[in-house]
Amino acid sequence: MSTNSRYTALEQQTIVIQEAGNEWIAAKEISEQLDADEDNLLAAMMTEIEKTEFQGKKVSDAKLERLARSTPMFREYVRGRIAAQMKTLQLKTRYDNLDKLWHSKQSDQALEREKIAKGIYHAGQG
Repeated sequence: MSTNSRYTALEQQTIVIQEAGNEWIAAKEISEQLDADEDNLLAAMMTEIEKTEFQGKKVSDAKLERLARSTPMFREYVRGRIAAQMKTLQLKTRYDNLDKLWHSKQSDQALEREKIAKGIYHAGQG
């Protein structure tokens, strides 16, 4: 958390929210790239299986895909993609919660300003 004492608490919270947003965006980029790469990875693996295991003999795409999806390499890719998605969701949740906290604090401060403007300093006294 890179805050500075020259900022108000709300300004410091804004900085924290910005950093959380940037972390979420970076994780989302990785997660989306992994999703986008799945078809290319699968196609490359299917081609490799066809060349090495069937020496160019004609094999159905469904069978090649089934074989490719069952490889340790593809399962590892899926685990990595899911881990990236989980991290993205965790960072999004953190960002959303910090944003809600910021709005709550902003609302509290607005209420306090209104109380002061109306001369309400303590409950029921003015």
